[in-house]
Amino acid sequence: MCDAERLSGFVEQLNTQYPYIQIVHTAVNHSDEFESYATTKRMLAEFPEITALYLAAAGVEGACRAISDLGYKGSIKVISHDAPPVTLQLLDDGSIAATITQQPFVQGAKPLEILLDYLGMNILPEEECIYTKIEIKIKENMV
Repeated sequence: MCDAERLSGFVEQLNTQYPYIQIVHTAVNHSDEFESYATTKRMLAEFPEITALYLAAAGVEGACRAISDLGYKGSIKVISHDAPPVTLQLLDDGSIAATITQQPFVQGAKPLEILLDYLGMNILPEEECIYTKIEIKIKENMV
């Protein structure tokens, strides 16, 4: 679900802010590295004019491996989501240009903490809305 929402938002922004950028193909990889590898190889063979890939889901390592195996590393810009160790390694070695991150642990743990406080101790949250941090990581700002 969130992958589809990420893609929808990405496409909407491209269409309104960057109408000169053309999306030549979209594909689903089911967050599987092997499927991502095969899909990326097939896509680049069919559309050699591709200069950038946006990966809304997992499968980043497979896509980057396909790009490298085909000799496109450095000439295709890759933008991904999340920051697991493998993605940060790919960012560091130049396979990925940027990754969009959020705080998945906080997003998962904070609602449970709020619920436990409320149900167990009748404590309401201090704020109506609790925001998590969203960052765009590039090689130069990795911490």
